[in-house]
Amino acid sequence: MSAPESRLHPGLSSLVFLVGLVLALWLGPRMVFEGWATSSWPTVEGEVLSADVERATTRGSGHHYLAQLRYRYSYEGESFTSTRVHTAGSPSFNRADEAAAFIANYPVGGEVQVFVDAEDPAQAVLQHGIPWRGWGVLISGLVLVAITFRDVWRLLPQRQVD
Repeated sequence: MSAPESRLHPGLSSLVFLVGLVLALWLGPRMVFEGWATSSWPTVEGEVLSADVERATTRGSGHHYLAQLRYRYSYEGESFTSTRVHTAGSPSFNRADEAAAFIANYPVGGEVQVFVDAEDPAQAVLQHGIPWRGWGVLISGLVLVAITFRDVWRLLPQRQVD
């Protein structure tokens, strides 16, 4: 009896594995670790300089809306500006009104609490903790790696148990 055929072409299977590996071992853990680290960053007061909704086009899936914020803060006497809301960047929404509702929480000229990396004060976020996108990237990468292992396992000759 021959081994069942793989559902993925070997070249495609290799590509899926490599993408999954990068997501699962590099990008996902990095996003999760950075998000976790922000919980212990010191906080300072900052000021919102701009708040806009930007329409972004994605290949194949249409478009989404980014909540783009720019803010200023000072840390140990030095002034900085940033656009990072959380460690995954700017929040993304499926609808413009959702993005507008988000930025309404950050009026231009308003004060915000800024979490600052004491080791690199140019790195800051408005929301600390692990963003959902970080978990999503990590889990997606692990799923892609598992799918590839499943396909490779199916290609291996199966031993008969007596």
